Amino acid sequence: MLFFRREILCAGFLLGSAFLAGCRSDAARPVPSAAAPAAVRVAPNPQVIQASQTRPATVIPASDDGNRAPVAQQASLSTHRLHSQPVLASAHSMNHCDVIDDPFAGYAELSADAVVDVVLARNRSLDAMQSAWRATAARYPQAVSLDDPEVMSLMAPDSFGDKNFESSFMVGASQKLPWPGKRGLRGEAVRADTAAAYMDAGELATKLDAAARMAFVDYFLARRQLVLLEENFRQLEQLRTLAQNKYESRSATQQDMLQADVDLAELARRRVELAQAEMIAVARINTLAHRLPDMQLPPPPRTVGQPFQLPEVLLLHQVAISQRPDLAAIGARVRAEQVAVQLANKEYLPDFDVGGRYDQFWDRVNQRGQLGINMNVPLYQQRRNAAVREANFRWSQRRAEYDQAVDDVRNEVQSAYARTEASRQVLELYNGRIVEAAQQNVEAARAGYEANNLGFLALVEAQRQLIDVQMKQLDSLADYHRRLAELQQAIGGRMPQLPGVEEIPLPPQN
Repeated sequence: MLFFRREILCAGFLLGSAFLAGCRSDAARPVPSAAAPAAVRVAPNPQVIQASQTRPATVIPASDDGNRAPVAQQASLSTHRLHSQPVLASAHSMNHCDVIDDPFAGYAELSADAVVDVVLARNRSLDAMQSAWRATAARYPQAVSLDDPEVMSLMAPDSFGDKNFESSFMVGASQKLPWPGKRGLRGEAVRADTAAAYMDAGELATKLDAAARMAFVDYFLARRQLVLLEENFRQLEQLRTLAQNKYESRSATQQDMLQADVDLAELARRRVELAQAEMIAVARINTLAHRLPDMQLPPPPRTVGQPFQLPEVLLLHQVAISQRPDLAAIGARVRAEQVAVQLANKEYLPDFDVGGRYDQFWDRVNQRGQLGINMNVPLYQQRRNAAVREANFRWSQRRAEYDQAVDDVRNEVQSAYARTEASRQVLELYNGRIVEAAQQNVEAARAGYEANNLGFLALVEAQRQLIDVQMKQLDSLADYHRRLAELQQAIGGRMPQLPGVEEIPLPPQN
């Protein structure tokens, strides 16, 4: 009777332990709460990973907990101007862009680097990509984990309490074990996918960098052209006063004054257009930085970077292949497909199910304790052969995509290089000859008009030409920096070995 009670207690303990384990696992699982307060939002900190220059990157996966960033083989991490300082935001602010802190507070004037830093730290699209990367990283422990063990029991209820029969029951447990190496390959595939997701975030960061710089250039251009327009407006008002004085002294006609009024009205129209362009640029920067579109920005600087001699284009090709995040992402996916081929070949090998049980249905005591092993027999090869062929074709597809992407990158770099170099040469022409000649033309025309040797229409045309040339000089300066941002996006990061950057002055003003 004591033996009977001990066996019943043992069976009850096993079943109860299994039940409580399931309850504890459910209790440990986090339950979302709609009433929970908004937590502190930490700005993302992705880093662009450089792939190898001559072949797809072989990815060294994340750690088992999935919290460390993947690293490309034969490559180093390059900081991509992302700050990890936390940004406090309430639930309302995150939904309506009504952010508590002002990231531009304390700036006397805005700069391109400041805009890039804020955009990369606050942009919601980049936050989404970071969440996708972290979600992929969380798949690693799931992929390498064993299946849960199974506990089983069986009993004959009528045998309990019957004095003529011994109590009959069975308890046991089993564990599924894949063929050695399968779990490791599944983990490698997840690590490669994690690296690809990480690189996708890096690619978005390079695009946001370029978009932020272009928006800053538009903001700078609109504000500086407005300042230049106001200065030229005052110059035309002075010419109108000169024409009025000559008209009152009867040495000129009223047409001179009317011509000046027409040009002043034209400048007023252009002022409206430039103010609109500035509002659009401000809204673009604020949108990228997760701010309300009409929030104010610090004023742009009076000067921007001086054009510099670009490195050799072949060097830029190599730099782009080594550091473009999208190429590294494709390289990681090549590695994932390569692992899929190895895993498909492993399917020819069986998996096991190891277990044991205590079965009191047996009469003899030495037969009640039992151990066993089950395994599948990989008998039907057609399915496995097809899976291997599929995996090989997908691997070939990814390798071809990588080769095509390398060709596309070289083309992008070459085109961006040509556009940047052409804009630099045009800007040098404006800085060296065109603006100076237009200024001298205005000075000569004004002297001729004051000496009554030249008509007012010629003077106004010279002034109009100077205004147009100065505006185009600023346009060419902005276009150069736009093209430079495109070139940096094409190579996937900063220009290698940049020379010292000087500042280019604003166009001289009369």
